[in-house]
Parts: sequence; structure tokens; C-alpha cells
Amino acid sequence: MDKVLYTAMSGATRMMDSQQVRANNLANISTTGFKGDFNNAFALAVEGEGYDSRVHSEIGEQWTDMSGGTLSQTGRSLDLAIQGEGWFTLMDDQGNEAYSRAGNFHVDGEGVLRAANGMMVSGDGGPITVPDYQQIVVADNGGLSVLPDGADQDQVMVVDNLKLVNPPSEQISKGDDGLFRAVDGQPVDVDPAVSLVSGYLEGSNVNAVSEMVSFMTLSRGFEMQLKMMQSAETIAESGDTLLRD
Repeated sequence: MDKVLYTAMSGATRMMDSQQVRANNLANISTTGFKGDFNNAFALAVEGEGYDSRVHSEIGEQWTDMSGGTLSQTGRSLDLAIQGEGWFTLMDDQGNEAYSRAGNFHVDGEGVLRAANGMMVSGDGGPITVPDYQQIVVADNGGLSVLPDGADQDQVMVVDNLKLVNPPSEQISKGDDGLFRAVDGQPVDVDPAVSLVSGYLEGSNVNAVSEMVSFMTLSRGFEMQLKMMQSAETIAESGDTLLRD
């Protein structure tokens, strides 16, 4: 088999990998707080005793675009958006922390404040539990207060403070579920400088037009690699025919 087939196959494989990343970005274009991903490819020469005439394609490091998405007004008290840099802290049933920009929260039947994915929203002392209320307010510093059911208007109760953090980007990594976690597995400290706004949600930072153009470019590149493989096969068959004749 001509070694050009391996070169073309490596290029086609890398194109498919990049297409999957772009397709995932497009699939999450309407996901609250979603951060788009990118990867790059580089040429890797195949070294040997002869001339390095073969160059394979390899995928480099994948990274995430940390820029903010557009804020959309909802008017709902438990729709929250980070202003500038920072993250909400979520917690699973085992007490493990994860970080998200999606602030579409709700109170479940047991009074636990939860994110849209079902994870608990973390406060200063762990998961936030909210009593029955007639009104709920979240301040720009993450302070959560309620006016309990049956209480007078001046009997506002401070419940907790949302745990807002802002770790350096190199200290967190994105998982397959779209959430970010500390690289060292340790909880991130509260950052009092992080602020939020109530009644708004942050949209995805994915640019649909840019992603579609990139996806189409990758598709054309994939087709070109397939044509190269077909041409190599045709040349090989022609060579075999000449040798037989």
C-alpha cells in the first residue's frame, strides 16, 4: 500500500475530530452559559533513514473560549448572570464542586436551590436550603434573602451567600458535561470581587456564523483527503496493471 494513504488518512481523521468539536459547539448554541471549544492541528514529519517526505496531521491541545456570552433579560429572580469574570459553584451529592456560568436556578420540593442540571447550588456553608417564601432576592454580591411565607414586609431573612469564585483559567478544566472543575481536585476559594445580576441569563458565547463557516471548511478538507486516497488507489492499480503487462 502506498504510504500516501496513511498521510491522507491522518488528515481525514484530524478533520473529523475538528468537525466533532465544531458540531458540539453548534449543538450548544442555545445552552445557557456554554463556552465554545477549539482545537488545532499541526504537521508531524515522519522521520526515518531516508528523506522526510511524509508529513502526518496531528491534533494539538484543545482549549475553551472563556469570553462571556450576551446577557438576556428574563425578569425572573432566580435567573442569575455573572458580570465579568467569575463562576457559580455547584455541588454533586458526594460534595464535589463544579463551576458553571449558567445561572438558571430553581428551588426544588425540599427547598434545595438547584441548577438546571439538577446539581445543588453551593453557598458559604455548602448546599443552599431555602424556606418557604413569598419573595426571594439575590443581591449583586450573591447574598440570598427571602421574605418568608406569612411574614410582614419588614421581616426579610438572610438565607446564605452564593459561593462565587474566579480561579485562573489554567487551574480549571472543562469536562464532557460542560462543567469546569479544579485541575487539582480541591475546592476553589470564594472571590468577593465577583458580582452578578438578577433577572438575566448569559447565553452561549458560540458564534453560529463563524462555526458554520469553519464546519464547511473542514468538510471540504475532509472531502479533499478522501479524493487523495482515491487517487492513490487509482495510481496503485494502474501501476499493478503496467507491471502485469
